[in-house]
Amino acid sequence: MRAKIAAYSLALLLHMGRMTADLTLLHRDLGITEARMIEVAKSMGLTLVRPAWGKTDKAGLQGEHKQATLLLPLIKYEQFMERRKRKKMH
Repeated sequence: MRAKIAAYSLALLLHMGRMTADLTLLHRDLGITEARMIEVAKSMGLTLVRPAWGKTDKAGLQGEHKQATLLLPLIKYEQFMERRKRKKMH
């Protein structure tokens, strides 16, 4: 349920913030892990960026924050599927 709320919140935040959202602040506010927030952003087809240190006014705050940006056409991420090999029983 939290992932669904995160997706709706992220969509609303993208709409209000000129198609750019700060994932770090959002995952802290919603109380979910950063990995889960990144998974939600990737499933929505967003581009993930980490802003450069010298480019913003709040360089101390922005250095560790991840941002999601909606760029068209949408990006499709590959899912990581790790399969274990099984030993053959004779």
